[in-house]
Amino acid sequence: ATACTIRRGAGAHLLVIGDSHAGMVLPALMAIAQQHDLTLSVDTYGACPWQQDLYATPVRAAGLLLADCRRVKDDAYDRVIPALQPDIIVAVNVGYERLPPPITYLGPDERGHRDGSLDWVRQTTTAAIQRLEEDGRKIVLLEPIPVIPAKFVPLDCLATARVVQECRFVADSGPSFVEQTYQQIDRADDQVWSLDLDEVVCPFLPICDPIVDGTVVMVDGNHLTRDFAASLAPVIERFLTANGVLP
Repeated sequence: ATACTIRRGAGAHLLVIGDSHAGMVLPALMAIAQQHDLTLSVDTYGACPWQQDLYATPVRAAGLLLADCRRVKDDAYDRVIPALQPDIIVAVNVGYERLPPPITYLGPDERGHRDGSLDWVRQTTTAAIQRLEEDGRKIVLLEPIPVIPAKFVPLDCLATARVVQECRFVADSGPSFVEQTYQQIDRADDQVWSLDLDEVVCPFLPICDPIVDGTVVMVDGNHLTRDFAASLAPVIERFLTANGVLP
């Protein structure tokens, strides 16, 4: 399990789990780990939600096997996390339900149910958090960032645009079902915090600019560029310290 550790420090041990969006925020978390001398570990798998028993149709659409996603997550919950004994777990997923075209979560029968699986999302999220926060661990849920509408790629737009404003897009700014679930758990559980970065990614939400403070924001329809992800470090660090997640 120690192969998951990418930095060793004298402070707390932080583990990030989730899909490719968990890997996306690593530049920010690495900067925070360096600032606070944290140990940082990573256990992620693309198109694979962090909740142990929750799956989404992108697993199949991307050519990834559901069995592989299950194997990776069961290994994380049953072997890696108990072996690493992290003090803080940061969980991150893309907003699958807002990806173009809309994605369905798989219910307990492993079939897509656009509305019927919502209760299953809440159940699996709650159950996963109960497992993760054993031994007094602190859990930070990074809410999904805004995603770009279908058939629009900001980098392609910027390559030909005369002004940056031509490449703006409008995001769905209302809280999704998953974000509402995170926030409800945050309010009810003193070991859980939910962090909304939407207005950092899109300062004029629901309008999203392709460049913020001189840095290109998106590398594709839903992933941040490495440089912009790194720029989130001060915001995340202030949140963690203000809420006592980090001293």
